[in-house]
Amino acid sequence: MFNKVKSFVDQHKTGVKYICTTAVVTGMTALAPVVAFAEEPGAAGSPDVRTQLKSSASSVAGDIMGTITDVLPIVLPIMGAMLVVGIGIAVVKKVTKKSSSG
Repeated sequence: MFNKVKSFVDQHKTGVKYICTTAVVTGMTALAPVVAFAEEPGAAGSPDVRTQLKSSASSVAGDIMGTITDVLPIVLPIMGAMLVVGIGIAVVKKVTKKSSSG
């Protein structure tokens, strides 16, 4: 019996992959709303979805701004140094090119 299943899977690998992927995605899609709207036991009137999304979005925005303010003082001098070095190399190349030709 197992050999029949194995030979079928070997012959139809692509189709089996698509069927399995579709089944997994369908299952996740069906179960996601159930988990998302689950209420904790003993909660006396949990906030609605809009309030939860609003607080989550503001939390994410705060985290992103915190990360930017932590990283920016380090990145700006490095980027400035890279810009100065790049412009300096370009100027030196132009000057040496003009002096060697004239």
